[in-house]
Amino acid sequence: MANDGLIRVLLVDDNTLLLYTIRTILKQYPNIEVVGEAVNGEEAVLQVEQLLPHVVVMDISMPKMMALPQRASSGQISPASSW
Repeated sequence: MANDGLIRVLLVDDNTLLLYTIRTILKQYPNIEVVGEAVNGEEAVLQVEQLLPHVVVMDISMPKMMALPQRASSGQISPASSW
């Protein structure tokens, strides 16, 4: 991944309207790039591992979350990403 100065963001929420709204707001900032979206915890893990975002904006009360917060905080999932 090249360091182009962009903040790479992954959006995670099961509310598609909210995902659209956040994506639309973030598009106004030239230094932020929304690199992906997920609608549950399982998708979030896959997206983080593939896309290596700098920041993950996540609804923590969604389906298929399981032990995701613990895995993220322990560094088991992309320690370079901020959750």
